[in-house]
Amino acid sequence: APASAFAGFGIALLSFVSALALVWVDYRSEKNGTVRPAGGSSHGPAAATPSKDLELGDVSSPASPTSAEELQHPFLLSYFSTLPKTLWFLAAGCALCYGATFPFVAIAKTYFERIYGMDAGTASYDTGLFHLLGALLCPLVGLAVDRVGKSPIWLGISSSGLAAVFAILLMFPGALNAIFVMMALSLMYATFIAGLWSFVNYTTPSAAGGFALGIMIAATNFGLATNPLVVGTILDAHTGTAVGVEGSPVPLSTSDDELLPSAQGFHYVLIFLIFTSLLALLNAFVLWRVDKANKGILMADPAKRVALKAEMDEQLIAEWRRIDAEALEGERR
Repeated sequence: APASAFAGFGIALLSFVSALALVWVDYRSEKNGTVRPAGGSSHGPAAATPSKDLELGDVSSPASPTSAEELQHPFLLSYFSTLPKTLWFLAAGCALCYGATFPFVAIAKTYFERIYGMDAGTASYDTGLFHLLGALLCPLVGLAVDRVGKSPIWLGISSSGLAAVFAILLMFPGALNAIFVMMALSLMYATFIAGLWSFVNYTTPSAAGGFALGIMIAATNFGLATNPLVVGTILDAHTGTAVGVEGSPVPLSTSDDELLPSAQGFHYVLIFLIFTSLLALLNAFVLWRVDKANKGILMADPAKRVALKAEMDEQLIAEWRRIDAEALEGERR
């Protein structure tokens, strides 16, 4: 326990030092003119040379002032109703996909002990592979997502994969190798991570980027808070007893088993996680339909997404200015 506490403290300290270093690098970059300060103009090289993104967006077109307007037009809560529907379905995808994956990862050790008959050390090792593989797979899947685009498809693949893994575990307990189970879940995790987070900036202008990410994180935390409560309640109700031959609860035979939920408890948990995964799949389908009805930016190829984003940003900022004008007119009355 002390070693774990010191390790956690060391990681937190390293994170704090990294944050300070990031602030310092950003400050030096603005001072040297390498990057443009938010809300202003730079007098260094960045000011003299248009960025690649602006070139792709065709700065000579009527939509070209969008980037400059974004810097001078902060997002206000009065614009809340203008946020696109695609953002809300991406947020729902966060809640559902995280809510289907991490509750199982949290109970995977006890699941493998009960269903696979593993000892605690082996079960812990196999469970830990999820995060290790995720660290390796996320950049690779992200590279594929950058090249292909089509966020709803990646979310659909991830949701279908999660439902399939949980369904096999439900129907054929112990049939899949435990390491394969964690590898499959890790791959699905990397898939929905890349398919969700990399497309948030295409749903809103940069001025609302922080607010949009806040919505996504709030939805993620909601899924990580509610689904584990449901899973925990189910397992608590099935801990300390096992189901007898005729379905009647009987005491478990050993003291170690008394600490583990029964197989029936895990059965109900898997049903719940399958249901959550299927909701995520339905959400991905609805996201595709909504995106298709609104220019299809999430399904567009990378080159087309840049032009579509410039057009959508211009429309949103025009709507914000209309709201400002109506508010100002109301004050004058």
